[in-house]
Amino acid sequence: MRRGRHAYLLIPLSLLVLISLSISCSKSSGSGPPVSTTFSLQEARIDGTTLPSVKAGTTLNPSIRLSFNAPLDRNKAGAGLALMLGTLTIPTSLSFESHDSVAVVKPSAALKGLERYKLSILSSLTSASGASISNPGDRGFITGLDTTDKFPRLSDDALLDTLQRSTMGYFIDF
Repeated sequence: MRRGRHAYLLIPLSLLVLISLSISCSKSSGSGPPVSTTFSLQEARIDGTTLPSVKAGTTLNPSIRLSFNAPLDRNKAGAGLALMLGTLTIPTSLSFESHDSVAVVKPSAALKGLERYKLSILSSLTSASGASISNPGDRGFITGLDTTDKFPRLSDDALLDTLQRSTMGYFIDF
C-alpha cells in the first residue's frame, strides 16, 4: 500500500522534469555567439624585426607591418594609423594582407636621418565588424644615419687642387 500512496506524486514530478528539460534545451533567440566589441594588435614589425617601444637604426624607407586578431575596416584604417615626427603627420601608403588582418604602413617619401618617429595606433581604428581597438598607443623608432651624398663627389685631382687653393689662400690673406 505504501507504493500506491506515493504514486500520485510520480506523474506531476515527471512532468515537471520534462518541462524543465525542454526549456533548458531550447535554442535562444540570439543569432549565434556573442560578437566581440574589441580587437587588438598582436604584433608590430619594422623591416622584419619586432618593434619594441623604441627601435634605433631604422632604414629611411621602413616597412611597418601590424598584425591584428581581426580584419580591419579598410575605410577607417587610414584615419586610425598615423606616422608622426613630433606633431607633424608624415604621408604614408597603406596596404593590407591576410584578409585585411595585417596592415602594412610605408612612408610616401624617405624619412629624415637620425630622427625620432612614432606610429600612433589611434582609438578610432576599428575592425571590419565595428569592434574598437583594445590596445591603442604609440610605437616609436629612430631612423639611422642618412648616407646619401650631400655635396657632389670630387675626383682625387679636383680634391688636391681645392686643398692647394685653400692652403695658398690662407697664407696670402695673412
